[in-house]
Amino acid sequence: MASSSSSGDLRAPMFVGDNYDFWSIKMKTVLKSYDIWYLVEDGFDNPASTEGLTDAQKVELRSNMKKDAKALAIIQQAVTDEIFPNIANEESSKFAWDVLAEEYKGTNEVRAIKVQSLRRDFEYTRMKDGEALDDYLTRLTNIVNQMKTYGEPLEDKRVVQKILISLSEKFDAVVYVIDLTKDIETLRVQKVIGCLKAYDQRLNKRAENEMESAFQTLSLSSKNSGQASSSQGKSNAPKKNWKGKNKKWEKKSSNEERGSSSNGVMVKCKTCDKFHLGAYWFKGKAKCQTCDRFGHVAKDCNRNKHQAHFTEEQDDDDDGNMFFACQAATIAKDESIWFVDSGCNNHMTANESILMDMDTSVSRRVKMSNGQLAQARGRGTLVVETKKGRRFIREVLLVPELDQNLLSVGQLQHNGYPVLFDEDLCTIYDKKKNMQIVATIKMEKNRCFLLSLKYPSDMALKVDVLDDSWLWHI
Repeated sequence: MASSSSSGDLRAPMFVGDNYDFWSIKMKTVLKSYDIWYLVEDGFDNPASTEGLTDAQKVELRSNMKKDAKALAIIQQAVTDEIFPNIANEESSKFAWDVLAEEYKGTNEVRAIKVQSLRRDFEYTRMKDGEALDDYLTRLTNIVNQMKTYGEPLEDKRVVQKILISLSEKFDAVVYVIDLTKDIETLRVQKVIGCLKAYDQRLNKRAENEMESAFQTLSLSSKNSGQASSSQGKSNAPKKNWKGKNKKWEKKSSNEERGSSSNGVMVKCKTCDKFHLGAYWFKGKAKCQTCDRFGHVAKDCNRNKHQAHFTEEQDDDDDGNMFFACQAATIAKDESIWFVDSGCNNHMTANESILMDMDTSVSRRVKMSNGQLAQARGRGTLVVETKKGRRFIREVLLVPELDQNLLSVGQLQHNGYPVLFDEDLCTIYDKKKNMQIVATIKMEKNRCFLLSLKYPSDMALKVDVLDDSWLWHI
C-alpha cells in the first residue's frame, strides 16, 4: 500500500507543444514508476478473439489491457486540450506515444540541423568579460544538455576541456593548477565546476574586503580634510625634502601627479577621472576621439572599421531612434528582390506601393553605409503570396532613399525565425512549427543572399487580418 501511495503522488508533466524531448524524459520516469513503460515502448499482443487461449493467457491478456489503459490515461492527461485531438482515436498507449513522437520530435533531417546548430554554439561559446561564473556555467550546461537530448555523445573529457579553455583571464591561475595537478582524461565535470566555484568565491571575498578597506580609507581621509586644508592655506608652494648631509632640497612629487598619496590614500586621477592607487597605466599615451579609450588613435579604431556593416540603435534628440542600413547599389534594382542583411536592425523598403496599413506617424532616421542620413517616412505591412496562401511581414520601414529591399536578420531571429548561414547557403526556419524550413537561399557571386518575394496583384485593395495565425512575422 505504501508503494502504491507513493506512486499515486507522481504527477505527469503537462505537454503544451514545446520541448518534447524534455517532456518525454519526464514521462518515461513516471511510466516506469508504475511499471508500465514496457507496454508503451514495445506494446503487447492483443488478439482479435480469445478463443484457443488458456486460462493463464487470458489472465495475462486482461492484466496487460488494464495496464495499457492506465498508461494511455496518463498520456492523455499529460497533454493540453489543443494537442489531445491528435491522439483521441488511439486505443493503445504505444500508438498514442508514437503519434506524439512523430508529430513533435521532428524528422531526422530537422534534428540533424538542430544538432549542427548546437555544435556550433558549443564550440564558439566563451565566457564574457565581467560575466558571473554561475551565469556562464549555466549557459554552457544548457547547450550540453540539449546536445545530449538530441543524441550527441559528449564525454566528460570534452566538456572539461571546453570549460578550461573558455574561461576569462581571471581564472588563468586555477586553470593552470588544474592542468598541472589533475588528470584531464578522468576528471569529472562536477569536480571541475566545484574547484572553479570555490576559487571564484575566494576572489569575490577578497574583492569585498579590499572595497571595504578602500571605503574606510576614504572616510578617514574626509575626516582629516579640515586639518589638511588649514595647513595648506599657509603656503601654496610644494614642500621640500631635506636630503641629508649634502643639504640639498628637492621638490616632493605632487600627489595629483602620481595619482596617489604616500600614505596609500586614493585620490582622483586627472587622466581617467577615477580613484585609484599609483600612476595611471596609459598616462601620456594617445587617446582615441571615437571610442574615448587610450592606446590608439581614431584612424585605427575598430569602431570605424566596422561601421559600414555594424547595426545599432542610437538615441537622437530630434528623431527618436537612428538606424544603420547597408546600401547595395552594385545590384540591379528589382522590387521583388530582398537582401537578407545582418547589417540592419529593421526590415526596410523604398517601395510604398507594396505596403499596406501604413503608419505615417513613425519617424526614424536611417544612417547609410556611406555615412549619409535618410528619413524613414512610415512603417507598414508587406503582403507576400506563398504556396500556402498570403503571409504578412509586419513592421517594415519605408525609406524612399534606400537602393534595395532589406530583410533584417535580427528582426527575423526576434520574431521566431532562426537564420542559419552555412558555407554558401542561408536557411530560414520557423521555430513555432518545429523548425520547418521557410526558405533556402544560395549565396550569389557578390556574396549576397537574395530572396525573391511575390506580391499579390490586388495590392490596392484594403486587407484586414482577422486571424493572427495567418501572420508571417518575418
